[in-house]
Amino acid sequence: MQQNTVDLWDQGWAPLYDDMDNVRSPNQHTAFYVGLVTPGTGSLLDLGSGTGSITAPVVEKMREGGADRPAVGVDLAPAMVELAAARYPAIDWRLGDIKCPPVAPEERFDLVICCFHTMQALRTEADMAESLSNIRDALAPDGRFAFDIYQPNRAYLAKAAAGGLEDGRVVREFSDRTGRRLRVREYSTYDPETLLFSGTWYLHDGVTDARLPLEPMDQTLRQYFASDMERLLADAGLQIVERYGDLDRSPFTPEAKRQVIVCGQG
Repeated sequence: MQQNTVDLWDQGWAPLYDDMDNVRSPNQHTAFYVGLVTPGTGSLLDLGSGTGSITAPVVEKMREGGADRPAVGVDLAPAMVELAAARYPAIDWRLGDIKCPPVAPEERFDLVICCFHTMQALRTEADMAESLSNIRDALAPDGRFAFDIYQPNRAYLAKAAAGGLEDGRVVREFSDRTGRRLRVREYSTYDPETLLFSGTWYLHDGVTDARLPLEPMDQTLRQYFASDMERLLADAGLQIVERYGDLDRSPFTPEAKRQVIVCGQG
């Protein structure tokens, strides 16, 4: 994951993370990942766990039977790890990269998850391959790995590559925990050679639209097509057992918004 993004989460964006996500689909994400828990789910590894907004309800579902089942959340941003640890101290929060998660060789997990298209922060196929190999090694024999990424929208990406996206378009409008209205404006580009979509976010007042004194956030997402993921997963020894077009478990089609994939060891 890009270091600049990590630094900016630490410098002031992290406290806004959950508020911004409330305008996306946190309930859909929560419902999908909680729905993966079965009576046999005895351990969890959440990669790119952020503030723990998905980790915590998954762990709660796991522990409904009363067992104190091990759960680990991993994030590269210290501010995210600190927020998660303050909110959910019973979970083992660790600072680390999803490419090489900080888990011991003997640790094995029944469920590994990576939410909110975080796998797309892996900018190259080599990085993705390394991450998937390490995830496979962290799975228990009957364990499952579930993640969601965006399905590349070819028309949208072509428009971005041609400079046709509106500069400063609003991509988030939300209220923070004090009730202050905020909006995020984005300037973005796409490189069809590297398959990297890069967006720079600026925070604005939601009423006056004045830009606020917070350093802009750069985020870059690698675009992975369905055929790419099929090949990379197979090469890592992972087998797709479920695939959906969105978090509501709708069928996966070429027009689907997302690739939502559940894997087991191949």
